[in-house]
Amino acid sequence: MSLAQCGNKARALHLYEMEFLSVRGGETAKAYFCSASGGGQSNAVQNSVCVVLQSEAEMRVIASAVFMSAMLLACVGSASATSYLQASSTEEQLASDTKPKVVTMNSTDASKNIKQDKGVITVNESGAFFLIAAAQVGGKGKGLVRMWMRVNGKDVDNSNTEQFIADASSTTVLVCQGVAELKRGDKIEVVYSGSESGVGLVVKKPAGEPVVPSIIFSGWRID
Repeated sequence: MSLAQCGNKARALHLYEMEFLSVRGGETAKAYFCSASGGGQSNAVQNSVCVVLQSEAEMRVIASAVFMSAMLLACVGSASATSYLQASSTEEQLASDTKPKVVTMNSTDASKNIKQDKGVITVNESGAFFLIAAAQVGGKGKGLVRMWMRVNGKDVDNSNTEQFIADASSTTVLVCQGVAELKRGDKIEVVYSGSESGVGLVVKKPAGEPVVPSIIFSGWRID
């Protein structure tokens, strides 16, 4: 089901919700009360209130809204990603000079129609993809860490990001993301550089908690 069809169903659901609200606020949504009376019955019984009944019109609107909600959920499911990847690295990657270096990844955490080999990511179908790389940056001193993406060996325009590391105790997250039109067989790489040797992507291993990877990369097809 196309995204346009999803939008049409969402608008239809909204109209049903509006009809539902108008019915609830109008005279057709009447509440019926009854009091029991008769000899020997307690005041509690005499003053009892029957269950509030919903009008037939309101029930029809509720049923229609439930049906449209189910259709919308089915639509979202059918529009789910046909290609995706999550990869990460448990290896520290620090700059030895100021030259750019490709970020390596030693773990493929989830994958469908996208492969990665030591940080080289290959898509197996053409389309538009959302790509995001989040790196834990720090190091043995202070300096700037930059990170960007490449497609087929060429730096992606306007994709560079940077964080400043104040000292050896400082760490922060550096995020690079974007949308790219890719063709089957295209290769994506994440690249980093450090203004000083000893700064870059770091790994943390807190006791009793998951490892903090040096990088987590996620990508999926959106069209």
